[in-house]
Amino acid sequence: MQSYNHFKVEDFLNDPSFRRWVLGRSSEEESADWETYVYSRPPSLKALERARGVLAGMAPATVLTDEYVLEKSEQILAYTVPRRRLAFSRGLAASVSGFLLIAGLAWWGFGRTYLTAPGPPAPAVSYQALKKEVGKELKEVVNASEKPRVVLLPDGSSVLLQANSRISFPTRFEKEKREVFLSGEGFFEVKKDRSQPFYVYANEVVARVLGTSFTVRAFDHDTQVQVLVKTGSVSVYQREETVEQETVEPSATTPMLVLSPSQKAVFQRQDFKLTLSEVKAPELQPIEQETFIYLRTPISAVFRAMEKTYGVRIEFDADVTKNCTLTATLGDKPLTDKLDMICAAIESSYVYENGSVMIKSKGCQHLNP
Repeated sequence: MQSYNHFKVEDFLNDPSFRRWVLGRSSEEESADWETYVYSRPPSLKALERARGVLAGMAPATVLTDEYVLEKSEQILAYTVPRRRLAFSRGLAASVSGFLLIAGLAWWGFGRTYLTAPGPPAPAVSYQALKKEVGKELKEVVNASEKPRVVLLPDGSSVLLQANSRISFPTRFEKEKREVFLSGEGFFEVKKDRSQPFYVYANEVVARVLGTSFTVRAFDHDTQVQVLVKTGSVSVYQREETVEQETVEPSATTPMLVLSPSQKAVFQRQDFKLTLSEVKAPELQPIEQETFIYLRTPISAVFRAMEKTYGVRIEFDADVTKNCTLTATLGDKPLTDKLDMICAAIESSYVYENGSVMIKSKGCQHLNP
């Protein structure tokens, strides 16, 4: 990628690669390059953001051809940058669209305020940019279906990955930390380990835990990143360093929220604001509302509830296990830990493979107390 450190507004507007990125036409690799460049806070960041605002204001056009972009960019800058002309090959058009002129002036006056458009401006940090920054091979799981999918992590933690979401992680976590990279939405049940903190990188936000259950919502093209806590506590803060430089604790000057159960952190990606609020019931997925507390509950009901909550198929012999019940609090244990506890209670075993669970049981001679 060439150096853009000394580019001015008109230079960015005249750059084909920049225009492709802002207008959503760039390749994954090109997009990741731009997002990494923006996150580095280059000297030309202010000019880049203003140029991006100009292009965002053109979004209502039906067809954004290169010729159209060049012409309208030239028109806006002719009114907003006195005595400066773009080095375009085209002459200045005779008239200026009223919408574009007003939008251009409004954008110029308010700096970081983006124009209204059918979709937010290109994000500063994306999932692909984060993956590229790591510089090592990661395993990626993609949920292209319309149903949630359970993903088991190397340490035994589990993630309920929602539709149109993906997660990447190493095949083996480092000794001092566990790191995953999320695009989309996932509900995490993290295995407790105080010596090995667990990090979720989601666009510009980091969620750090030792062992708890929580949800992260971070689609690349959303204007917000959200973290909702079900159990335990979660630290949420904006990334300041690269992934490789990220320290175990954020710096003292980094704004950070420590969330408790039923609390939510919302990070506004356009103005970099991090706010705290209470979680409302309509926002919750079924797994976030499930208590996993059972009192002499028939095991068939336990398995059916888990099937519904996790979206997995649990096969068992209803006749053999008809006398089995469960009294337990499974809490925020990862899925496989819950299955271990259930099978220990009813003296059974299980095999988990390809999203399905097979229960092997000899039955219960009497009802569990």
